[in-house]
Amino acid sequence: MSRPLKTAACGIAVLLGLGLLNIPSASADDGIFPPAMTAKPFIDFDGRGFLVNGQRTFLASGGIEFSRVPRALWRDRLQRFQRAGMNTVEIYLFWNYHEPTEGKFDFSGNKDLDAFLKLVRQMGMYAIVRVGPYVCAEWDGGGYPVWLRFKPGVRVREDNPQFLEAVGRYFDKVLPIVAENQINRGGSVVLVQLENEHPKGWGREMPNGYFRHLRDKALLQGIEVPYFFSGLHHGSDPAGDRPWNSIDRINPWFSTEFWPGWYNLYGALKPDQQLRFDRGTWKILAYGGNGYNYYMLHGGTNFDYWNNQEDASSYDYGAAVGQAGDLRPLYYRFKRAAWFARSFQSVLEDSENATDDFKSAATNTAVRVTARRSPSGTILFLDNPGREPLQTQVKDTTAAAAPAGATLTLAPGEILPVVREYKLLPEVTLQWAPTRILGVFPQGETTTLVAYGPAGSPAELRFAVPTGTVVRKGKEALVAAAADLLTLKAKIPANVPSEYVFATPSGKRIRVLLVTDTLADRTWFVESKTANYLVCGPSYVRDSQVENGRLHLVTEKPWGDRAASSAAVYGPGEKALMLRRAPSADSKGYAPPKLNVWETQSAADPALSAFDDQKWLVSADDPLPMGADGDISAYAWYRAALTAPQAGDYSLTFTHAADALLPFLDGKPVSTEVTGSPVTLNLSVGTHTIAVFTSHAGRDKLFGYIGPLEGKDAKGLSGPVALRQREGTAREIAVWQTLPVTGEPRDAPPAFNASGWKDYAIADNAFLKGRGFAWFQTTLPPMLEGGIQGQILRFEGVDDNATIYLNGIQIATHTGWENSFEVPLGIAWRSGQPNRLAVLVENTDGPGGIMKPVSLARYRYDLPVLRWRLHGGPGDPLTGAGWNPLGKTATTEAPSFYRTTFAAPASAEIGPHPILRVSLKGMSRGSVWLNGHNLGRYPEKVPVDGIYLPECWINKGKNSLVVFDETGKRPDAVTLRIETAASRIAEEWIGL
Repeated sequence: MSRPLKTAACGIAVLLGLGLLNIPSASADDGIFPPAMTAKPFIDFDGRGFLVNGQRTFLASGGIEFSRVPRALWRDRLQRFQRAGMNTVEIYLFWNYHEPTEGKFDFSGNKDLDAFLKLVRQMGMYAIVRVGPYVCAEWDGGGYPVWLRFKPGVRVREDNPQFLEAVGRYFDKVLPIVAENQINRGGSVVLVQLENEHPKGWGREMPNGYFRHLRDKALLQGIEVPYFFSGLHHGSDPAGDRPWNSIDRINPWFSTEFWPGWYNLYGALKPDQQLRFDRGTWKILAYGGNGYNYYMLHGGTNFDYWNNQEDASSYDYGAAVGQAGDLRPLYYRFKRAAWFARSFQSVLEDSENATDDFKSAATNTAVRVTARRSPSGTILFLDNPGREPLQTQVKDTTAAAAPAGATLTLAPGEILPVVREYKLLPEVTLQWAPTRILGVFPQGETTTLVAYGPAGSPAELRFAVPTGTVVRKGKEALVAAAADLLTLKAKIPANVPSEYVFATPSGKRIRVLLVTDTLADRTWFVESKTANYLVCGPSYVRDSQVENGRLHLVTEKPWGDRAASSAAVYGPGEKALMLRRAPSADSKGYAPPKLNVWETQSAADPALSAFDDQKWLVSADDPLPMGADGDISAYAWYRAALTAPQAGDYSLTFTHAADALLPFLDGKPVSTEVTGSPVTLNLSVGTHTIAVFTSHAGRDKLFGYIGPLEGKDAKGLSGPVALRQREGTAREIAVWQTLPVTGEPRDAPPAFNASGWKDYAIADNAFLKGRGFAWFQTTLPPMLEGGIQGQILRFEGVDDNATIYLNGIQIATHTGWENSFEVPLGIAWRSGQPNRLAVLVENTDGPGGIMKPVSLARYRYDLPVLRWRLHGGPGDPLTGAGWNPLGKTATTEAPSFYRTTFAAPASAEIGPHPILRVSLKGMSRGSVWLNGHNLGRYPEKVPVDGIYLPECWINKGKNSLVVFDETGKRPDAVTLRIETAASRIAEEWIGL
């Protein structure tokens, strides 16, 4: 990346270094509208929590966009969520994804929303659907279709008839699909969000007709589950710093965006970051939260051209589940909290703040104690907020006998839950559990409780049981303190789990497994239609099924792990199940496929003077922005005719040009690359053909923006274009002063002699704090010979955005850094008087100021260039004709396609599962296609080498790879590589 990223994951602010950031809900009661009466038996809530199908249910949710995951991998990714204890997924719906062309909706293939929601239901999970129409999400244009930008009068996110008409058509298509998949109709959808992070209304706030229109439309189309506007409790530590009570609350507490990563990251987070987000999760539980959604739990990939300008192909997000489905350390931390929350959801979804009654429960006063009490039991949360381990005992202060028990060691930042008076069975109560509990897992006649901790640390559990209860396993540690009381006091074993079992007179069994904290991460609750199994040992359990009464498992371990695998399995019965591992290959010696010879095809034919552009979109005057012809790609060609009245050097000046230009004069490239305006041309007398290839790196997600969409973040060329020939020598403007702005800037420059102005040298950083505004001023020299006609002020580079005033009159604005631009002085010039130039610079990050020279010049000719033709797209990357071998020395400075093939073995269910990336070393920027699938834009803007090749799109045998490079760089150094950190090995286990 050439600069730091400038806006937040959903537009709130920059989260530099993953610092803490929180956006509170706008409403005190968290703002969720209640369900319709028809939906209440299926999804409801009160001030204490959610009820799903009449049961208190904790919503442990992970964010995933099905648009960023190949359809063939949907189940795999959802399975990884499920294994981590998530019972809910949260998704955005992207308007432009489903209506790329006005009136033509697409819900097929990878866009099949109905299929995705039904898959969620089939897997026994719930869905939260955020329908927009605005979404943010680092998605192209915040989800607005390109065609919407060219509808006159459209003003987005407000009560605008043109906008509401377009939104209405979209809602008429998408909301019936959502409604049909609501939980009360047998589907998965339990919550719906309208709009997203709107500056004026969150939760239940409806400040104007726009919000009321969205609500009315949603209800008309059958939305019956609870819904809300914009979001709930967004932040990287959404629980804040204090527990809350549920008394007098109307709604449950839920975070729609808990940010445990960021869009400029790739790969596993640092240990301190993992701890921060692990701690943030436990704070939600400890303070009274009823659910959360990690944004993102799996980021995925920006296929095609759906990235915004802050991303390229990867949307890895540093998430717990990586772009390629790999599991990071954060995944296992989240798994512990989710399974605990779901195991004790009857407490967490029906509790009050009981901290005052238990605040002295820890014998070490440095340990903070919070507590949640409900009719189903109480949970004390022991909190070590410091950076050093703390030791404490914990007292059951409400019991008649309150033994302190064993000494617990809390790791730095750890929040340890202690459960008391919780019914495991109608006849068995977990009275007291000063130990870490992973979860409680029903297995038919057996209920299994898994507790964990460092090897050798104490584990203590106290059970109230009916008379006649019998200890079946572990009698040395599981002893009867009384006829109706069993106490387990043991040490966490170092290797294999320790198992303790007792049975009640009714035949119900309680199994306790003690495992190390490391093994807890490798302990999996595997639910199936026939029976539930608990598996200890594998890094991940991918699949399970019972065949002929025998359990079969498919597990995964990291690439390169050649240690002997183990798997201990506990089913509904008392005996552990025996499995054998089937032989399979490992990753030793596995090499990435080799790319075959390259072919090439020019994509620059539209630059040729004789090219037939008669079917292109033509404008009578100025060029139209990219997308005006209905194309939604990141590329467009422009063509026009230039007439030079005399030979010499000219400058071709564009009012607006974004993001990158490759100009061609009479079919030949003018320069390798142009990032702004003007373009210098050497012309002979007469008419010439100018062709400009333009590309963009993604459209701004328009966070917080309300207003006209036309011209907003326009791409390609737009506005008047002038052909100019300079007369005389330009004068450099070298004497400047600067004045920093505190708060928001005024609409007019401060007085010339105001206090605070300081001398400023071009290229100095005027923003030591990185962000903000500053004024710059100078006095222009007297008018050049020939009068004001043709006088132009040229800026070589301002960082970032500039508003230019001459004598207090605003004469121009410019957005973006490192781009040159020109400003005609016009009528604001004062003849015979000093002419004061003031520039307001907005810096959004990093160094800023007037970073390159400013000069004053006069032009002899200032000629408009009219009748521009436009055609979007890079050409056809999948055509079978026109390819030629790439010679060893052939070079080009024009857009080019390159094609090669590679052979891949069959994708095996068992054995090595390599993750391939295409490393694009030596290339400039462009797009990649694998077997016809557009993998997105390069270069990546996150620290990863190459574009991800989804394994489901790799064929057995021959595969085609096409690279489009905008400046024609050769692919000599392009290779396939195995990303070992994301790759894994699948192993099969067969029951004996």
